[in-house]
Amino acid sequence: MNTKTLTSWLLIVGPILMFGMFAFLWPALIGEGETAASDVAELMDNPQLSLIMTAIGTLIFVGTISGLALLSWSKAPESGAVGALGSLSSIVFVGVAAVGIAAMGSNFGVIEEGADNVAGAEMISQVAGWGLFNGLFWFWSIGNILLGATLVVEKKLNNIVSWLFLLVGVLMVLTQIVEADLGDIVEIVIWISMTLVTVAVGYFNLKSVTLLK
Repeated sequence: MNTKTLTSWLLIVGPILMFGMFAFLWPALIGEGETAASDVAELMDNPQLSLIMTAIGTLIFVGTISGLALLSWSKAPESGAVGALGSLSSIVFVGVAAVGIAAMGSNFGVIEEGADNVAGAEMISQVAGWGLFNGLFWFWSIGNILLGATLVVEKKLNNIVSWLFLLVGVLMVLTQIVEADLGDIVEIVIWISMTLVTVAVGYFNLKSVTLLK
């Protein structure tokens, strides 16, 4: 397995596992945690399960973002706009992965602190969890736009999929900067769209590897 094949499989499997974990398993087994206080309460309801879910969820998230970072980095050596956009998007995705590790990894601190100091655990959840995630999704959106633009300009991947990836990135940005209650349905549709188009990018990238053999 070479780097391009690994990248493709991370982009195919990662988003599907992420959607399954955070859209279904986490709400069902842990809870939705709409505030820092409820987040701590839900994590402490079953600390062992919370630790396992946090560990798995963090790996899934980092794996998915790593796939995007690797795909971006593979474009960096190219000349012109493709190389420039690829370099920028790879840097953004490395940052997103780092923030994601800090944000999701804060659950370990919440669970450890929550046993004796609920107020301290809530503070960790509020700052490290809720605070960092807002910035994470903003830069994830920017990374998707940069990578989408890279794929569109390069014209080596499926053209429709490249444009859809760019469009989903724009929609993600709009959800961050437009002050409006879009509702759960709209947010789920955008999330599903992001998942499907990322899987499609992984598939066509893998297909290009097969064609080269």
